[in-house]
Amino acid sequence: TWTADAPTRVATLAGGYADGLPGALQAGGVVGIGGRLVPRLIEARHEVRVIVRDAGRLRDVPWGGEVDVVEGDLQRASDVRRAVDGIEVLYYLV
Repeated sequence: TWTADAPTRVATLAGGYADGLPGALQAGGVVGIGGRLVPRLIEARHEVRVIVRDAGRLRDVPWGGEVDVVEGDLQRASDVRRAVDGIEVLYYLV
């Protein structure tokens, strides 16, 4: 599991979505490399969630309406727990 003490570890958690595809959380790099990863995950029919400090940053991205957005801080364990709930794969791009 992901802990605040080891933020560079990739977490795989039990859960997922009703369609059987793994849920994916993309953390960090939403505008850069993450901005290229998220559309590919959507195209592959994964349910995608992103965690960002300011959801307003997603206003102009074309895929912004196709993802579940969690506003939070990766340094706050409660925000991370909320973001990873039901997620099987975490892409940590910070």
